[in-house]
Amino acid sequence: MPSIQSLFPVAALSAALALCTPASAESLEDAEKEVREELGERFHVHTVRGLFVVATDLKGESRNRMAGLVDRTYDALYDEFFEVRPTEPIKVYLFRREADYETYCKRKYKRACGTPFGFYVEADRRMVMNISTGGGTLNHELVHPLLETDFPQVPAWFNEGLASLFEGAYYNKEGRLRGMLNWRLPGLQSTLREDPKAVSLRDLMTTTRKQFYDDDSGTHNAAARHLLLYLQRKHLLQRYYEEFKKTAKADPTGITAMETVTGKKLAELEKEWLRWVRSQKYERRG
Repeated sequence: MPSIQSLFPVAALSAALALCTPASAESLEDAEKEVREELGERFHVHTVRGLFVVATDLKGESRNRMAGLVDRTYDALYDEFFEVRPTEPIKVYLFRREADYETYCKRKYKRACGTPFGFYVEADRRMVMNISTGGGTLNHELVHPLLETDFPQVPAWFNEGLASLFEGAYYNKEGRLRGMLNWRLPGLQSTLREDPKAVSLRDLMTTTRKQFYDDDSGTHNAAARHLLLYLQRKHLLQRYYEEFKKTAKADPTGITAMETVTGKKLAELEKEWLRWVRSQKYERRG
């Protein structure tokens, strides 16, 4: 059997290995030490996939289930979408009580958390979550560091759209994540009933990061999520992601890639998508 070196040039081999190299033992030890010192003995700290330093005050089966979710979601995202893997530890803080989650934000960041669910701080490589809101929150936040590693130029609309897509999802028989309608849909439909022209795909896809996150109504996030859900239902999401990454330098908005993959001008696609959004029915469970 030929050696790996004989099958690939040295440079290509180095690049290939970089895609699957987990965080170094030294960096993981440093991250674990930092987390333990910050959160104290009440939190269980362990490493998942040689990359995620997971700290939680969940107990027993609940703790194991969340660790398993990290593992399974990681596999699903790289099986279908991503290629380049992080090589520095990602810290994952899972608080079982909202009160402790809020206390942490006030102590660490000198402010309220700003969301009842969770958030990712890129500068700290830290995911902070109120995990009482469920595993969907964990899926959402996991997308951010992995997507930003694989696609550094990703605009906010797609970053949040993909993360939000998988906050309400299931695994199909191939182990891939498939989005479902979720609680963001009724608000989007209500906005459209009040103003049929409130949502424009061109406006959404050309938003700056600031413009996207300054939308307190949640309309940007809901529209981005359900645009990607629409693509996934049409079996076009994976192809769109690949095309978007390939063409992002020429068109960082993703509009050109969208028209290429769907075979439709954006205005035509918008009409079809809006009809689909209005026709969907979300029934809250529980």
